[in-house]
Amino acid sequence: LISKRTVSVSEKVFSILRLLLVRGGSARAIECFNGIRSRHELVATFMALLELIKERTVIIYDDDEESGNIGDSVMLKFNEEAGNHLPITEF
Repeated sequence: LISKRTVSVSEKVFSILRLLLVRGGSARAIECFNGIRSRHELVATFMALLELIKERTVIIYDDDEESGNIGDSVMLKFNEEAGNHLPITEF
């Protein structure tokens, strides 16, 4: 038997925050999805991103609006105006 490890949205929130800290406060949004092993983990990661954006902990923006390409240039960064606010929502 192979047991699947359940990944919570909260775990992915902290994973994304850790990525931003390691990258100096900003990262390409696609990097949040590196190493995903299951559909469940993909959904948890997407929900974590939505939660961080909703709570205004991170800002999402297009770093290359002029090219018209969507995808690689979508960036995340800590919302400096939010101060030390971190989401505490538990899923």
